[in-house]
Amino acid sequence: MRNLRLQAMLASFAVLSTVAVIVTSSAARGDAARVPPVAPPEPTPSPAQPPQLTPPPEGSEITRDLLPEPPLVNGKKKRVHIIEDRFNEWSGTVEAESGDYIVIETKGKLKGFYKARISELIPLVEPEPGQPGIVQMRDGMRYRGVIIADLFEYVDIDIEGIKQRLPRASVQRTVLTLTPKQRYEKLRREIKADQFTERMMLCRYLFKEKLYHEAREELVSLLEAVELYEAKELLRVIEAQIALEAPVDPDNGARDALFDEDDPEGRRPSSRPPPPTRLLSPEDVNLIRVYEIDFRKPPKVVISNDTVRSMIEKYSASAMIPASAEGRAALFREDPIRLVRLLFDLKARDLYGEIEVMGEPWSLNLYRQKVHNTWLISNCATSKCHGGMDAGRFFLHQRNHASAQVRYTNLLLLERTKLPDRPPLIDWQKPRDSLVVQFGLPRSEARYPHPEVKGWRPVFNNSNRQLLDDFERWVRSMYQPRPEYPVDLEPPDMSAPDRPTPVDAPSVPR
Repeated sequence: MRNLRLQAMLASFAVLSTVAVIVTSSAARGDAARVPPVAPPEPTPSPAQPPQLTPPPEGSEITRDLLPEPPLVNGKKKRVHIIEDRFNEWSGTVEAESGDYIVIETKGKLKGFYKARISELIPLVEPEPGQPGIVQMRDGMRYRGVIIADLFEYVDIDIEGIKQRLPRASVQRTVLTLTPKQRYEKLRREIKADQFTERMMLCRYLFKEKLYHEAREELVSLLEAVELYEAKELLRVIEAQIALEAPVDPDNGARDALFDEDDPEGRRPSSRPPPPTRLLSPEDVNLIRVYEIDFRKPPKVVISNDTVRSMIEKYSASAMIPASAEGRAALFREDPIRLVRLLFDLKARDLYGEIEVMGEPWSLNLYRQKVHNTWLISNCATSKCHGGMDAGRFFLHQRNHASAQVRYTNLLLLERTKLPDRPPLIDWQKPRDSLVVQFGLPRSEARYPHPEVKGWRPVFNNSNRQLLDDFERWVRSMYQPRPEYPVDLEPPDMSAPDRPTPVDAPSVPR
């Protein structure tokens, strides 16, 4: 009986469950009928795709309207040199590029290349002012210097103050390297705050590269974190160097940061003059090179057609200028060094400045290698000697001494400085009697010994007498009789600022 009742209850429950499911499903269908259908979303329009670079059929002309936008670097079109094969090379701006094809504009025309078919694709660089780099030549030579320009026809590079123009046909590629300031910024990002040894090495590097303000900032920050005797000593030296190079107040000519030794608290400005900063201009440097051209070993020179035209117009009355139209036209095709000789013969000094000397004349190269950079800077132009506040009547520039402007300024200071009751610093007739030589000899050997100065040491001793021979060879290689460079430079007198040293003008052979 109990089993029969249980089976009846289960059957009733099954019927009720079925009815509930049916009612629920009907209600759901009724609700769905009352809800309006949701419209499908509108398709999002895809952005307009830029035209893709499709290589044209072989032999067909490339038109600009079918090209995509050119790739830019810092807002400029890329420049490249393409070596197609042994016989064909092209330079131009990149107008379009894909993974396997490139289009350049060269000589006003568009030209396309499959990258797999060319020998080499060489990007041209965009150097910053003063940017160092390496020019790799096709013969394996490498030139290091300041990259002036990487152009389609040539590469201009300054190697220790000598400007060289390297033809594109001889250049493989140009690679830029970091400037001292860029290297500093890179190292600063890489060195951690608790790496005190590395930070000290960075400060020494900045001092070596004459980045004195950056070095001071790094040293102050380093000393705030740790006590280092070496850092304190280097900071003291750098502070003195910055004070030495502080700008001059144009109102009174006094240096704000320097004071008399007997006034250590700085209550009154020093009466000593600041070291001069006046250097020759690049135009002055070029003009000196013009005057020192040796036709037996001439440097490369460039003379524009405008200069030739001016020479013909201004000196047409001279018998040296051809009278016929054919003869004058031939001057535009003449060898530039022959034109220089003609300008010298005409005494056309008003046109000398238009002669562009691309390399350093032989005599000035000897001066750079055997005198200025070898012993003059390291022995005579230090801040404790003739390169600082105690230079007296003879001053030499030592900052950035590798530049041609500093080097040639020092040359004129050597030639134009006159010391009372003393022979000239450079005796062009008797080089070993030059005062700069006498001052460099041991006092027991000199007719004019160097004054007693703390720290002075003779330049010329028994172990380096070759320096004397090199000095004499340089002096005798300079143009004789000495020309008067039309360059405005008056030697400073650090011992008596109110009495400027007079300049005695030499003879004028050219």
